[in-house]
Amino acid sequence: MLAEDPRAFRVVFSDFRVGGGGLTMGDNNWEKFQIWLDEDPDKVLYPGNPNEGKEAAIVGPESSVDKALSWRISGMCHQARLINEEQYKTLAEGEDSMDCMVAFGGNYVPENVSDPTDISQMPVANLNAGMEGNPGDKYRIRLHVQGQYRRLEWCKARGADAVPPLGRRRFAHKFAIIGDHSYWTFEDMQEEYRSKVPLAHEQACPSSELLERLLSILKDQHLRLKDLPESHSPDFAKLLQELGFSSALERVKLAKAVRALKSEQNEANLKESDGDTKFDTWQYEEMSRVQKVEAKSMVKDFVKAMVHGRRLQKLSAETGEIVDVQVSLNKKVDRLTIEGIEAQRDEAPILTDLCDIFDVVPMTEPDFTVIVKTRDSELCLLLPTLEERDAFTNALGILSQVEEEKGVFAAEVRILKETSNFQIYRDRDFEQGFYPAPEATAGGSDQEIQGPDELGQGTNWVVKGKVGDVFKITFRRQVRRGQDKRSISWERLRNETVDFQEMSKSHKYYLVGSWNQFRECKEMLEHQVNGEKRVLKQEFTVGKTGTEKFQILLNCNFLAAVHPDADEARKTGYKLCGPDDAGSGKYWATGTSEQLLQGDHVMVYLELSAGLPHNVWWERFNSPDAHQEYLAAGAQRVWERHNRLMGLIPWQSDEKPARLVNPPEWYGGGREREDLVMKNVFVLTQEMLDPNYGKQEVEEEPFALSDK
Repeated sequence: MLAEDPRAFRVVFSDFRVGGGGLTMGDNNWEKFQIWLDEDPDKVLYPGNPNEGKEAAIVGPESSVDKALSWRISGMCHQARLINEEQYKTLAEGEDSMDCMVAFGGNYVPENVSDPTDISQMPVANLNAGMEGNPGDKYRIRLHVQGQYRRLEWCKARGADAVPPLGRRRFAHKFAIIGDHSYWTFEDMQEEYRSKVPLAHEQACPSSELLERLLSILKDQHLRLKDLPESHSPDFAKLLQELGFSSALERVKLAKAVRALKSEQNEANLKESDGDTKFDTWQYEEMSRVQKVEAKSMVKDFVKAMVHGRRLQKLSAETGEIVDVQVSLNKKVDRLTIEGIEAQRDEAPILTDLCDIFDVVPMTEPDFTVIVKTRDSELCLLLPTLEERDAFTNALGILSQVEEEKGVFAAEVRILKETSNFQIYRDRDFEQGFYPAPEATAGGSDQEIQGPDELGQGTNWVVKGKVGDVFKITFRRQVRRGQDKRSISWERLRNETVDFQEMSKSHKYYLVGSWNQFRECKEMLEHQVNGEKRVLKQEFTVGKTGTEKFQILLNCNFLAAVHPDADEARKTGYKLCGPDDAGSGKYWATGTSEQLLQGDHVMVYLELSAGLPHNVWWERFNSPDAHQEYLAAGAQRVWERHNRLMGLIPWQSDEKPARLVNPPEWYGGGREREDLVMKNVFVLTQEMLDPNYGKQEVEEEPFALSDK
């Protein structure tokens, strides 16, 4: 039976989007999901292992299921090399970077393999064939149920199923930063909107500031304004470039300002002339949201009228030849197409995303040349007149700035030590972490960023500075047309004083150790306070081995552990570290330098100095409860031993009630079960299997005095 009714089955995805049997691939190009029966979170169908594929065994419905037990749909290409059994035996770790799978028995090799010992000649298979896709693709999920048999499968959607439903908004993902600056607790990053591709030059300035700057330069060189060439001539633009005005937009603004000044307009007329400009890039950040929308529409209309369908000329950078080309923009005005007209008709057109434009530079030699610098190449265009060249330059420069860039997240962090580590996570999910490649911890747009996955433990970006330095960390991620572009950068803003003593007032430290398999944290209590020094304490009971390991956690966070610099550290000879995320495999050990017995009490002390952990030590503690605990432990052992001998399993929960298994042969002595009940011999009866057994309230008869 195919479960198509969304009222019967609800598919819950990793980003909490719901589709009636369908899934839209997100930016990660993989998604995880579980199935809720009757939309009930306590009736979860899930696979037996994390990240299972289709056709995996289905478990449930059950409640309180960890989200790690989910199916995983991937749109990535997963290649594996097919090897035989003999090659697998000789395969050394790290010999082949590609995953290997045993597909042939014995020493069999295909016919085209010349050297059986060379694994690189073995065939390669795509394990995700037919499922490859890009973010935005839809997948169809089907659950087959027939009696007790269930099967889950999925495939890429085809036809009408591949069309996303109208009106559905994309899930808005958030990014959070975690690191030493926050003692490894999440802090949300704020999304920023900015120009998609900042131009290579510095930020644009108003015309008045540019004109003042030009007059100052001319004064230093003993020149006057009338000594400049005509503002519409190529020599004027060339001179401005030599004077340090490298931006095309600045040169266009200066030409307009100089023309206005030469026509003997006063300062007010000059400002009015600036005000007549329909749109200026430097005003964009000061506009309201409605004004920005109007400005974008106005600039796009101008670019359409200026560029679309124009017959221009292209200067070949290789041969120097000039050929006729046609320039056009798509309907969204975000892609620039340059296509040959006659001789170049057979060649593929040049498609350039306007968001990929780095700079638009007008040249003076040859006249009216514009170089459009993109990520991949440089396009050289010739325009008929200087005015059109400047207008084309200005329009593309403005358009590349006004298009807002999404996927930019920033956060200000104050570092608490000179070397501070951090990572980035999406939706505060430890399975969606972004972290640097091992050789790229310094950050930068050209550095490789790995993830999103759960493999980044211990691989962090490093910010270096002084204690109290405030840095702005900016993380960019844009997924567009199958490309996942990401970069990270940071800059120092200021320095703020850090009061560790004040911060420590909200901190709580917890003791965790091997006596309960590190499953329960015990809060450390105040022992004594002396000025800036505080001492906390907590005790534990030694187990059967006579030795125990422990750490101290800040706010019960294993990523903020106070630990020694090496494992099994003793009372002395160690370096105190933390709170940080480097505590894995580094514990203090009791019972190694002193003799401890099972049941002994040990008191652990943590000294804080100026709000930071300073020293850790411990000592054997004569607890007043030691005798009672000794008797309780003996009674517990007697109880467990009798249960084992009688084959009894005590009640644990409503799902696991008390029961009798494998009773001994002498159990009952050959007498009937009813006889055992009458003789008051302890047996497990059906009445005792009731979870409410012994919980009934018995109404007591009212007490009354006799007449006597």
